[in-house]
Amino acid sequence: MPSRQRRASERPTQTRVSPSSAAGGQVLPPRGRMQRPIGWKGAVVGPGLQQPCLGWGAGPGPPLALSPASLLILCLGPCSPQPTLSIPLPDWFHLVGLLHDLGKVLALFGEPQWAVVGDTFPVGCRPQASVVFRDSTFQDNPDLQDPRYSTELGMYQPHCGLNRVLMSWGHDEYMYQVMKFNKFSLPPEAFYMIRFHSFYPWHTGSDYQQLCSQQDLAMLPWVQEFNKFDLYTKCPDLPDVDKLRPYYQGLIDKYCPGILSW
Repeated sequence: MPSRQRRASERPTQTRVSPSSAAGGQVLPPRGRMQRPIGWKGAVVGPGLQQPCLGWGAGPGPPLALSPASLLILCLGPCSPQPTLSIPLPDWFHLVGLLHDLGKVLALFGEPQWAVVGDTFPVGCRPQASVVFRDSTFQDNPDLQDPRYSTELGMYQPHCGLNRVLMSWGHDEYMYQVMKFNKFSLPPEAFYMIRFHSFYPWHTGSDYQQLCSQQDLAMLPWVQEFNKFDLYTKCPDLPDVDKLRPYYQGLIDKYCPGILSW
């Protein structure tokens, strides 16, 4: 397997693999269960807090405490909460705006920045031209000296589909696995938007077409549409949490209610 494999598709959701270890590396204890990350009903109350928050019920150290208001501000501040287009958008599109970066909570538990944020790209094949810093940071990657992983296709078959491709690890894949494990009742388009919104070499650079299936190409316009609101609608004004809360709580109750396993 390629030395930079980071994907979690095959590992149990109730365990975690240290991103700093090689594939098949150290398996760490589960971090417990967390109340649903974007709800207000029945949320955990952390020590000394007078408002609902998110809390890990297991693991070392104090529980994570994020108020619902803080969560809305963090997630919706950089992403337009109600995008306006010439065509109506489904309500789940708005929920994706709230969910898409929640995987970044990994950074609050000691994961290095490179394992949480940044553009993602396939491993097991030659990095293509639009991969950021390709020419200045990949020279020590042993995969490039291995004929199995240094060609355009590498270890993959032509048009195998992105669901069969191993991606560099980040918050996209983590949140996708959370959604999948907890059986969110969102359409496939929403899962694609979450899983590949940082895959800029694909949805913006038009690279890796040799790996794409017809399903990937059908989903690409949705990922590109979401990218307009993820990247280009930064707003200096904080959202009105009290005004937005009922709307987003309704979406939560519709598509991902209850307690989530993380």
